[in-house]
Amino acid sequence: MAQSDSPYPVQLTIDYTEEARDRLTVFRQKYPRWWFDWNLALSRFTNRVAAYIFVMRDEYPSTDEEQSVHLEFSYPDAERDLNRWLPIVK
Repeated sequence: MAQSDSPYPVQLTIDYTEEARDRLTVFRQKYPRWWFDWNLALSRFTNRVAAYIFVMRDEYPSTDEEQSVHLEFSYPDAERDLNRWLPIVK
């Protein structure tokens, strides 16, 4: 771990660009794999908790194991399967 002379444990630096910025380029028809994996893991955990709350399963929901509740959905093709304007509406 790198040593720092700052009294604060976290430092944030953002490089400023001199060129013009266009806010509409945020929606690039991409769905990063890490974001998909996060959403899948969160959905799996939420379903394990729901199964426990609604007394469908007796074991306490695990944060990392699937246990007896299984959820699977496939990684989409962003250009073909996703609408780039839908995040604005939702």
